[in-house]
Amino acid sequence: MTSADQPVALAPLPDGTIVGSYVVLGHLGTQDDHNIYITRVASDDEAEFAQPKPTEPHLLVIEAAAGTIENMRMLEDLRLRHPRLLALRDFFTQEDRDYLAIDLPGNTWPMPARLPLTTEEALAVGVIIGEVIAFLHAHGIAHGHLTPQTVTIAANGVFLAGVEGATIATATDPAPLFREDARQLGLLVGTLSEGYEGNPKLMAAVHEIAANAAAGRYERIEEIISDCLRVLPDGLPQLSEENALAPFTVLVGRATSVGMIRQQNQDAVGILSMEILDDQPEASPGGIFLVADGMGGEASGEVASRIAARVIVAEVARRFLSPAARAAASDAPRDEENAGEAATRMSLDTISSLTEAFRAANSRIRNLARRIEKPTGTTATALMFFAHEAVVGHVGDSRAYLLRGEELVQLTHDHSLIQRLIDIGQYNPDGPNEVAVPRNYLYRSLGQLDDLEVDTRVVKTGIGDSYMICSDGLWDLVPNEGIREVLTNAPTPQEAAEELVRRANAAGGYDNSTALV
Repeated sequence: MTSADQPVALAPLPDGTIVGSYVVLGHLGTQDDHNIYITRVASDDEAEFAQPKPTEPHLLVIEAAAGTIENMRMLEDLRLRHPRLLALRDFFTQEDRDYLAIDLPGNTWPMPARLPLTTEEALAVGVIIGEVIAFLHAHGIAHGHLTPQTVTIAANGVFLAGVEGATIATATDPAPLFREDARQLGLLVGTLSEGYEGNPKLMAAVHEIAANAAAGRYERIEEIISDCLRVLPDGLPQLSEENALAPFTVLVGRATSVGMIRQQNQDAVGILSMEILDDQPEASPGGIFLVADGMGGEASGEVASRIAARVIVAEVARRFLSPAARAAASDAPRDEENAGEAATRMSLDTISSLTEAFRAANSRIRNLARRIEKPTGTTATALMFFAHEAVVGHVGDSRAYLLRGEELVQLTHDHSLIQRLIDIGQYNPDGPNEVAVPRNYLYRSLGQLDDLEVDTRVVKTGIGDSYMICSDGLWDLVPNEGIREVLTNAPTPQEAAEELVRRANAAGGYDNSTALV
């Protein structure tokens, strides 16, 4: 993985050292003769060097002897982008040492500081990192060194680093490299929760995964993801086995309003429903359901939301729904033995298709902004159904909710400044605050940056579940109890959507409001 025959161990740099345009805040450790530092962009005057602050953007800087991580340039040429893969920001050489700078989202610190994880957390990390590795394998890349040091936990999720040591699998048979990644991931799941005492069932599952990996029983990364998902709780109200497996029909209702103050409705709704009934388990309804809220403070918000709704729906149909329907038309016998792995692969394909659809829309909106020479953007929250799963895709502060039984669960997390302050304990949504914070300021939206990170979540679904997607003009005026009451009591989805919008207008209607039920 390196071009040098003899790796050279380098003495760590002291805190405060300037390398390139970055200042070292701390040495995090050494791996494969590479030093790893937490850094930030250096200011003009570094005399007042201080420890990092919670709101300060950080970077990982990886240091090695010159010429030992040149393959990173080749990897970067592939322009691989995944929402859980830490991306290269800079590559430079200084005083016979190579340096990689990697952006870190939020206030990010390496995982070893908080080991052991709970068994549930370790299984979740196995799924998330497994998805990233599956993405790399699909592009002919083997990671090769999955350890706790290459996994990073940020305020907004789990991320994989260490791509600087990855291998471009150009050999005729990349399977051995991919099997090694599967082995390392299984061992990683066991290592992350080593020493933790908790739920006996989850502990046994983690130990079994680690033992299978040590024995070389995993051929593909999808097998480990499947084993993790099989026992991992999803944090939602329990779905009975009968409801989870029974055939079901999707009923849809939608309503939107300009509100009582605005002159233009910048919300958009996208719906594409597909239903095929035959002898296949995947014959349950499929489709994509989306709400986009154009940003009223920016130019052409209504055009941005229109682009999001149309492009995301069209791309999901092209990338996933149509190919998935054709694949089920095969007359080959069903492989029951590997049905679990096939279902896992289907989930990964769904997530990938939805993420790429969001990015296609983002690219179109960025082109719009360049054409009109003004910033523009939109939120987008989507539910994509196939078989007995719903995949949530989310950017911005529109929301998706699930009503199961009598319990209402918010499935998305707002990408707003006020929510970020709430997350770090700097703002109390229910009490007095010293500083007024703009409610609608977003730190992530379609059209904001060229590279888009999309939050995704997989939810098992079945008979009796009700989902609702809405713009912020609705959830800001209709409290959760009101949403739960309407979804529980309305005779039809259409009547529920209309009643929710009516309540938003009755509460002031100062923004556009949209409900998709």
